Amino acid sequence: LPPFFGWSAYVPEGLLTSCTWDYMTFTPSVRAYSMLLFIFVFFLPLFIIIYCYILIFRAIRTTNQAVGKINGSTHSHSSTRDMVKRFHRLQNEWKMAKIALIVILLYVISWSPYSTVALTAFAGYADMLTPYMNSIPAVIAKASAIHNPIIYAITHPKYRIALARYIPCLGTLLCIHPRD
Repeated sequence: LPPFFGWSAYVPEGLLTSCTWDYMTFTPSVRAYSMLLFIFVFFLPLFIIIYCYILIFRAIRTTNQAVGKINGSTHSHSSTRDMVKRFHRLQNEWKMAKIALIVILLYVISWSPYSTVALTAFAGYADMLTPYMNSIPAVIAKASAIHNPIIYAITHPKYRIALARYIPCLGTLLCIHPRD
């Protein structure tokens, strides 16, 4: 939004097939805008995500240890069915945490090259960047929007079944059998 009010600008990038904010110009206002974007749109959310995931994995590990202690101490009192339910619930929690971690890692991997190019220009080395060096990371970053559906298609059984129902040719690729 700030480029619409004169702070930085939107300009064609790389091979002139898309637009982005002007990170190539070496002026104080453009550099300030670029730095604020990196801090508040890339780095701060990344650190918050990392912190939250550390807490999530600690909580799952603590729960896992507590369930193990409960199972060990009340083995004779609890039913096997309850233990199996707890095990499956914990297993599902780990699976969800891993899927979310994969989504976040793909996001970071996708946007890091673009950030590196923009930070290179921010540091004053824009003359080293070729149009391809600007365009390829931008395409990779913008293609990150397709990662989530692909990950969910691979990992979530109901999503795979729904995809196979509406796009039958994907049923074989997703290992969905007609009886599912």
